[in-house]
Amino acid sequence: MVTAGSLSKLYDIFIKYDATVLEINPLAITSDGNAVAAAILMGVNDDALYRQPDLASRVEVGSDGAWRPLTELEKQMIEVDKTEAYRGTARYTEMEGGNVGFFCGGGGGSLISYDALLRFGGKPANYTEFGGNPPEIKVKGLVKGVMSKPGVKGFYMNMNITNNTQTDIVARGIAGAFKESNLNPADFPVVVRLAGVNDSEAKKICAESGIEYHGDDITMEDAAQIIAEKMKQAYPEEAK
Repeated sequence: MVTAGSLSKLYDIFIKYDATVLEINPLAITSDGNAVAAAILMGVNDDALYRQPDLASRVEVGSDGAWRPLTELEKQMIEVDKTEAYRGTARYTEMEGGNVGFFCGGGGGSLISYDALLRFGGKPANYTEFGGNPPEIKVKGLVKGVMSKPGVKGFYMNMNITNNTQTDIVARGIAGAFKESNLNPADFPVVVRLAGVNDSEAKKICAESGIEYHGDDITMEDAAQIIAEKMKQAYPEEAK
């Protein structure tokens, strides 16, 4: 039988190795009555790996909490997120199918925006959320990654009104990603909805790059509807 001592040891391991989950499943009882851990699962806090050098090579960063193994692009995006790690955070998750590259700022806002896109018939190819005022190089790397997924034929950036994220830096990163990816907004559906610090400059940057820009003149749901309609018009055969 599992003893209090065994549970105490599990707890000690959990704390010692900065685990986020520690699970024995299944626990087997041998014919002589001994309890044996037939399989063990442990998730470790990515941010604590610097304290766990012996585990670093055995842990897949970014996989904690994932419901499946990470794709190669998801792994690449983790590396992009490490760029100037002290400024801004981001997470990228691929979705099956889809043709809209989804890029959104703010946790709650991104969920609202994602749901709105689905409601208007849009087909997101991924879920990408960022926050914390990321630098231009990180934004550019994230957007290039979003648009590199096979099947992505449009780009949708939506963000709630913020008071700390510099929208001009975000806009510059998006414009740079389009340029380096050789994508022309004239024939590649794109909608950017940014509102907050320096949004007049963000609007200017997007206009110079031919990217459709909106500020707080429209809602997040309005932006979702606009890109969904653009995609239907550009690719009517995929709208069914």
